[in-house]
Amino acid sequence: MNLKRAAITAILAMIALPALAESQACSEQELDMVATFLTESGKRKGSEDEPAAIASACKPWPGKEPYTIGFVVYEGGTQDGKRLLVALLDRAHAKVVASSWRVAEEDALLRYVDGIRIDTARYQLQPGLRAFGVDINTHSPRYAEGGYGALRTLYVREGSAIRPVLSDMPVSRWSYLGEVQWEPGKDGEPAPEPDIERLEYTISIAATRTKGFADLLVTRKSDQQDTKPTIQLLRYDGK
Repeated sequence: MNLKRAAITAILAMIALPALAESQACSEQELDMVATFLTESGKRKGSEDEPAAIASACKPWPGKEPYTIGFVVYEGGTQDGKRLLVALLDRAHAKVVASSWRVAEEDALLRYVDGIRIDTARYQLQPGLRAFGVDINTHSPRYAEGGYGALRTLYVREGSAIRPVLSDMPVSRWSYLGEVQWEPGKDGEPAPEPDIERLEYTISIAATRTKGFADLLVTRKSDQQDTKPTIQLLRYDGK
């Protein structure tokens, strides 16, 4: 019965966790621009032995500037880590104008290779300050009692730096309702299909301000008819 259970779990996870949208993989030109920046800035050695990027996503910046948002993943600077670059690429001048470079510890739930998506919804925190999101897909372990969809982090540019203002917020999640019966019933009858609750989370800009910066609203919606949406206010004060 373990194979049946594993198959059901995998199918439920795929159904309950919306797949990331169309591929946004960076072009060779964009990856070359990033590689040049990392070498010239001393963040990478530039040796032929340095492995290439293992995953990437690029999407045009929605502003007037000829920028592209890039998120590129390399094998880690530690034994169990990944090196992550978030960058704003200036297409007109073929250079990186802002970036964040960090080492992230390996996480069994995060699936960098399976899906990265850049979100350019209108997160206008202040005139001239617009955030953008990066969604990282997740993976639920076998026999899990629930799991998450992609995790979203919102970033803002500050001069030549990029920093997060909201980290790892689930875009969706799922869980079983009640006890799950995995074993077949009497006379070999199949186990009943488990009930699942699916939740979706969206971020929007609130009408309120904190120290001149727009607050954020996180709305949670359930697919259960008797569950009303809930809204949480996140105050952002520039930090």
